[in-house]
Formats: sequence, structure tokens, C-alpha cells
Amino acid sequence: MSIEQTDKVDMIHEQQQKIFLVISDDMEWDKQNKKLLKLQDKLNAYMRFIESGELDKQCPAALHKTIEIRLICKHEPTQDGHKFLGVASQIIRNSGCELSIEFPRGEAKSA
Repeated sequence: MSIEQTDKVDMIHEQQQKIFLVISDDMEWDKQNKKLLKLQDKLNAYMRFIESGELDKQCPAALHKTIEIRLICKHEPTQDGHKFLGVASQIIRNSGCELSIEFPRGEAKSA
């Protein structure tokens, strides 16, 4: 999958009290922020998937679990990318979900 495929959820994974919606991101960050806009579209699509109730239809266990969007990045974000991810994390948190980001070194971070 790709962040360019905004009509698809890359992976849904259930573990204990969480449902993980995984985004697999292998695009390099660019100075023109084209990737940033694609990632924004993908995150918005995931939020629509959650807020529309489609996640609950596909995974009924999600009704009683914490929802976490996990972004797995192949490349370290640029400075603009880090800023964007911080803002996106806050917006997602305000909606009642979580955003975690895994950077190339395998470090999982909550933004």
C-alpha cells in the first residue's frame, strides 16, 4: 500500500485493548511538501473511515477499544514534516484517537 492510495486502509490490527490502523509510508520527504499533502490526505481518509462508522462495521470489536493510527515511515521527516506530524497528532488526539509514528531507526514515538 501507499499513502497515495487514500481509498484504502493499509492494515487493521487488533491487540488487547487497541485497534491499530496502520499506514505504511515509503515515500521520501521533499522540499516542496508534496508528500506532506499526500500524507494529510491519507490521514484524513483514515479519520473519515473511523468517524463514518466504517471501522465499526469492518471490525465490531473497535466499538470498545482505543483506536490508534500507526504511521510507519521509511524515511526521517523533514523539519516541516515533524511540524505537520505534531499538529496532526493533536487533531487526531482531540478526536479521541491516537497517532504513533515509527521512524527509520525503529523508534516508535507518539507525536
